[in-house]
Amino acid sequence: MTSIQPTVPSSPHARDPSHCPAPPRPGPEEQLARLAFLQWETLGPHALGWVMQHFESALAWCDAGRDARLELARWLHLELGEQQGLRGRHKRIYSSPPLATPGATGQFLATLHLHTSPAQRWLRRWLEHAHHHVLWSENDPDYPLLLRDAEESFGASQPRPWRVLFVEGERTLPARPCVAIVGGRSCSDRGAEIAHDFAEAFATHGLSIVSGMAEGIDAAAHRGALRSAGRGTGTTVAVMATGMDRNYPSQHTALREAIAQQGAVVSRMLPGLRMEKFRFLQRNRIIAALAQAVLVVQARLRSGALSTAQAAADFGRGVFAVPGSIDDPRCKGCHQLIRQGATLVERIEDIYADMPWLMPLRNKGTAGTGPEGFGPPGKDSPGQERAPHCAQSDDSEAAMASWSAALARLGHDPFAIHQLASCLGKRYDEALVEALRMELFGAIARLPDGRYERLERLPEADDAPRRGDHRDRPF
Repeated sequence: MTSIQPTVPSSPHARDPSHCPAPPRPGPEEQLARLAFLQWETLGPHALGWVMQHFESALAWCDAGRDARLELARWLHLELGEQQGLRGRHKRIYSSPPLATPGATGQFLATLHLHTSPAQRWLRRWLEHAHHHVLWSENDPDYPLLLRDAEESFGASQPRPWRVLFVEGERTLPARPCVAIVGGRSCSDRGAEIAHDFAEAFATHGLSIVSGMAEGIDAAAHRGALRSAGRGTGTTVAVMATGMDRNYPSQHTALREAIAQQGAVVSRMLPGLRMEKFRFLQRNRIIAALAQAVLVVQARLRSGALSTAQAAADFGRGVFAVPGSIDDPRCKGCHQLIRQGATLVERIEDIYADMPWLMPLRNKGTAGTGPEGFGPPGKDSPGQERAPHCAQSDDSEAAMASWSAALARLGHDPFAIHQLASCLGKRYDEALVEALRMELFGAIARLPDGRYERLERLPEADDAPRRGDHRDRPF
């Protein structure tokens, strides 16, 4: 395992959703047609990306006949055939043909939608439920942008692969700011209590807790977040390593139902899959991609929680670890993370000190602490005070005061757009517009890697760039 040093996300600034109106949600038949491509786990997302770029829908491709299938087969053979051998680490869901010839691939594509598999029949019934949702990475505004940006890209010349996220519960919850709490399955009572208390505190402050619904630390974190219901707007997201048709572990059936009612259960796996070790590693990467920070509590040296921490470092997320006894083998993994650069954590303030944009805009004891301080603003309850929204005010003084407060929380280190969105209490697309305003006023500057840096001085409200006067004032 390499050193835990946060790196810059490969794509920190996604396309501006404000310029892309959300398309109508696809119906069940279109959903099933798209999901049929994902039976081919290795190249199915790429094939679906090509289809959605060249046709109005997956159903339109099905209706186009043999010529459309052969055209797709030729593209897969020419553009991605040589990569199939390099991607052997991604196993297939079902057997799929090698890309030796376009004809072999065309024969597979010709039968792709001509039968109804047990998995498709199950999905048809699952989609009938009002609280069951399918989110697509490329055209759904509720798909988590952090997850989409963390997923690998295959070059601008190729259609971006379309990936799916099954959600049982609140469809917008995975896109809200989250903190991951992970650890070992065989934890001590004290370790479970620590995970529970951290999760309850974060959820009370309005953050959601994401974990893997495994025994031990994961389950304690989910229960801690659920306990905060009524005292904050944060809740919990459970990421499964199986399809939505299975409960794993089986003793957590009641926990899953509670999470689905108060939060969200998500999975990327199609139903009917066998349980395999590599799928848990995929699950861990999804957890790391959804979260802005990962906290590890009681992990052994060979714990899967360490793979989550490494993925978080690869994605540029904060990595934190709770130390334990030097004689307890259940804490050796946390100690290794700390030696490799993870931040030692004893209390929640230690995480806020490293990532101040996660702090709520209101005081900790203020009733009604909500998501406005972390990302997508919600509807205010009666008597609640709304977080400042400088884009909604024409007063330049108020706007600059809001910018100053946000930049003071961000500090002097370079920051990504989602961090600015958290501090401003805005959605991702609104933060992009606000960042442009701040650049024009000289408050921040954009770096070549897509992040931003704070400038030392902020222009006076009356000294806008239109006047050509750049007198500044200190914060």
